[in-house]
Amino acid sequence: ATTLDLNLLMVFGRGLDEPLRGCAAHNAIFEMIGPERADGVIVLSSLLSGSCGPEGLCNLVRRYSQLPVCSIGTAIPNIPSLTVDDGIGMRAAVEHLVQHHHCRRVAFLAGTPGKVESETRLLAYQEVLARHQIALDPALVVPGTFMPSDGFDGVEALDRRAHV
Repeated sequence: ATTLDLNLLMVFGRGLDEPLRGCAAHNAIFEMIGPERADGVIVLSSLLSGSCGPEGLCNLVRRYSQLPVCSIGTAIPNIPSLTVDDGIGMRAAVEHLVQHHHCRRVAFLAGTPGKVESETRLLAYQEVLARHQIALDPALVVPGTFMPSDGFDGVEALDRRAHV
């Protein structure tokens, strides 16, 4: 941006359609983005789409149809998108715990149910356990949404289960 003499403006909202109080007010900022204020938009799509799904994400991106748009995290049809193979990273992490640290009880803090990233990571976790003949213990899989507060709650739930 500096080399091209461009200004970079980062706009922070909340996940689209999040049920938490105040999220809609935070996301009003997205309505202020347009060709009169920006030359392009980079959407951190995986962070925004937890509650709204692909359709809600596409609705947001349609607002910016007069601007160049790209997505980071989730593939959006007809939009250049940078995505990550979540399965590779999760397999590597679980393999490391099983092979190098000899863990037989590996907990999993799941992401948003129904979200492709979440399902891919969970499947990779299950595949590694199965490959090492480790039974899947549902008590070690805790739901979440990729939000820090859910991560804290998930760890606390696992801790309570360990002390029962």
